[in-house]
Amino acid sequence: MKDMKLCSTYGLYFMLFLFTSDVFAQKRHMISSPDRKITTEFWISDEGEPHYRILQKDIEVLEASELGIVRRDMDFSENLRLEEVTETIPIKEKYTLPKGKRLYRTYSANTRTFRLLNEWGHPMDVIFQVSDDGVAFRYYFPGGTARPRMIVEERT
Repeated sequence: MKDMKLCSTYGLYFMLFLFTSDVFAQKRHMISSPDRKITTEFWISDEGEPHYRILQKDIEVLEASELGIVRRDMDFSENLRLEEVTETIPIKEKYTLPKGKRLYRTYSANTRTFRLLNEWGHPMDVIFQVSDDGVAFRYYFPGGTARPRMIVEERT
């Protein structure tokens, strides 16, 4: 009887572990194109490295890829933590071309910013913009100075 209680206790602990393991998994943040055919996933690995991947109609078109910048004065490629994620912000712009068959154009996209902090607490933003026909991202260092910074490595 004692062995049966011990076995059921271990079984319960094992089930609890399986159930809660998803809680500790890497959280993936999504941003989709306005027509929802392109999706970009962004996450931070257990080692604090930022990654992204791109799907088109739920099929992976760009496998998981690293992100990050190493500057001469600081490393923004590992030991990062996600501080803030903005809501998705829609962009809709109209513009006119000087020549061509279609002079009046419209551009639509969704943008989302991920604020990362390095191990010293310095921020770097990764800003994704996903349109119906592509994905772009850029790095931004808020609170910068006029002093130039040298990038020694780019992890993308």
